Amino acid sequence: MMQQMHKGFIVAAALALSALIVACGGGGGGGDSLAGGGIGGTGITRGSVTGFGSVFVNGIEFETDGASRTVDDEDDISNGRDDDKVLGIGMVVTITGTVNADGVTGTAESIEYDNDVEGPVAAAPVEDLDGVTKRFDIFNITVVVDRNSTVFEKTGYDGLAMNDLLEVSGYFDANGRLLATRVEYVDELDLGNSEVEIRGVVSGFDGFDTFMLGGISVTFDGTTEFEDLPGDTVENGQYIEVEGVLKTATSIAASRIEREDEGFGDDVDEISLEGIVTDFNSISDFRVSGQRVNASKATFEPGTLKTSIADGDQVEVEGSIVNGILKAEEVEQRGGCLLYTSPSPRDLRQDLVCR
Repeated sequence: MMQQMHKGFIVAAALALSALIVACGGGGGGGDSLAGGGIGGTGITRGSVTGFGSVFVNGIEFETDGASRTVDDEDDISNGRDDDKVLGIGMVVTITGTVNADGVTGTAESIEYDNDVEGPVAAAPVEDLDGVTKRFDIFNITVVVDRNSTVFEKTGYDGLAMNDLLEVSGYFDANGRLLATRVEYVDELDLGNSEVEIRGVVSGFDGFDTFMLGGISVTFDGTTEFEDLPGDTVENGQYIEVEGVLKTATSIAASRIEREDEGFGDDVDEISLEGIVTDFNSISDFRVSGQRVNASKATFEPGTLKTSIADGDQVEVEGSIVNGILKAEEVEQRGGCLLYTSPSPRDLRQDLVCR
């Protein structure tokens, strides 16, 4: 269903915009063609970056001057002008800040980005029958890229190959696949030297220096940096991020291990969250980007979404988190995004135009 809606949107958007739809990253500039909407007040906005000239996320234009930025664990402060040098179109970011009463402008206090996985393509990507999507594995994660909507940096849809070291950002679907909004080529795999990142739940810890993340063996030593992990060690069941050097196809020597938060906490006054519906039981019990949602009292856009919403739908949910559950006020269908390049040489820019 989502793919059919997406393809229909691609055709309609291409005709309406008379734009060049491309599958490569880069660029930056205004965002006046972006979809509107968003929360009001102070809160959290999580979604993919769709434009610059400020930072556009979930249809909200955030002023960023003075905002703290944490990008792949590197901290700095935005001057309001260089965000397109530090961030990229298609990155899924979390912004804490104030949204104005108009719902489409605001001021960011902090911007956080961390890729979902960084590692080598395990085997040659396989193209689906639609000729628009490809699948490949990085570690234990299946990544799906879309010719028309995934943003590519330093590579392209047709250029992906085995042993490409890639950094990927996106949304996980109901089958655990990572639907990529952005793919950046880092380097060619060099075992023993290539740096990688992976997240997961600790299992099989030997009590000394070795544990498993999925099918990947991780070792650490006295030089490994630990963050938010008391005693400079791990425990089975912890959700963590590991950075390190890929020693073999299935083993990492960790340089840094960080305890990761699963979710946004028990209580958040205002939140706008974009992602894929998973674990759907009813409109009062499903998840978006891992966050449990109760939308029994929400307004749906379109209205038919209330009865058709299901696993795999891409949506934006707005509301508040109470006792760990997002009490939705609005749920909006999102049909994916297209990378739009302005045809005017006087207004050269690239933005993601999202339904």
